[in-house]
Amino acid sequence: MSCKYFRRIVVLTFAVLLVGIFTRASNAQEMQRISGEITWLDTRSGKLQLEADASPRTGAVTEYRVSEHETRVTDPADNKLLSVLDLQPGQHVTIDMINGRKEMFVEKITVDPQSLSVYQNTYGEVVDINDAGTLTLAVRSSALEKAGDNFSFFVFEPGKIVVRQSPGLEPVQLRIKPGDMVRVEYVVKDGKRLAQALTLYAPRLTRTTTTTVTTTK
Repeated sequence: MSCKYFRRIVVLTFAVLLVGIFTRASNAQEMQRISGEITWLDTRSGKLQLEADASPRTGAVTEYRVSEHETRVTDPADNKLLSVLDLQPGQHVTIDMINGRKEMFVEKITVDPQSLSVYQNTYGEVVDINDAGTLTLAVRSSALEKAGDNFSFFVFEPGKIVVRQSPGLEPVQLRIKPGDMVRVEYVVKDGKRLAQALTLYAPRLTRTTTTTVTTTK
């Protein structure tokens, strides 16, 4: 092998290594990684809110876009293939998204295996609610289903429970009443379901028929 040919191989190898280094550096700069706790999640609308570890206990949250089919969800060892549907408020996660992509879309979510979600959700029609802090719900399987004969009972702290109105995300001043369709976010404590937040949904649309009667003289 001639010295000239050997030099060419060395230069080519060095150039390939440089391209690989710059490519990896470029990809690292394009991806943004944020860790925090999920505070709210709506898989139907594809929205996730996260309280970042960088700003704990401040109440500041950031909203991101997620997709059941496009957002990859896994564990740190990358052994479990999870789904956005497996996520729940209270879990600690790390999200990866591409800088500059519109709507803050999350490409990947890594779930902390030690984070235990204590929040649970249920839908239903309010049967009874009072200022003493008790709530009775006729449970539905989703916000669009009819109420059945399955009733759940909750307690809450009137001055602390958060009330929202779908599709809004911010707390609002609303008085929940019997007949309202709500989603209840709650935790089980001392054998009781303690409601933390209520989300009010619009009433179901009903079809009405109008009959026009024409009279002749």
